[in-house]
Amino acid sequence: MSEDEGAPTDPAIHLTQWRLHRGLTQMQVQQRFGWAEGRLSKLESGKVAPKPATLSALARLYGCDMGDLFAPPPAETDKGLFGISELRRLITRVQQDMAELKSFVIPRIEAIEGQLAQVDTLSEAAAKNADELAELFARYASHMQRAKPVEE
Repeated sequence: MSEDEGAPTDPAIHLTQWRLHRGLTQMQVQQRFGWAEGRLSKLESGKVAPKPATLSALARLYGCDMGDLFAPPPAETDKGLFGISELRRLITRVQQDMAELKSFVIPRIEAIEGQLAQVDTLSEAAAKNADELAELFARYASHMQRAKPVEE
């Protein structure tokens, strides 16, 4: 059963038109998301209803807002070229994505670096403790060899 399986889609969704507007094949979209063959076809034909997360991912790939998928893509004067307003919107989206990525990734990298520093500190402490234990064991062994056994 597909992740998106559900009631048929609202015919107002223009997934195929947006995909073609961006010059993508079904295979390219499916490979981009790691989807099984035929999944996009079912979504585009309305056989299954996409979940909001799927619509969001497609909108991001197609360079539009999720709500834009419910209308045909804008007409282009030169095929393959974006209009100025669309470029501005795409740049804003990229800037937002970068800010989101920074707020998500950088704290995690810093946390990992902190954990690695702790591991290094613990490793150094463990090595020091191991050296001290080895020295104590060597002294104990030496002491035991010098001590004469008690005869009964």
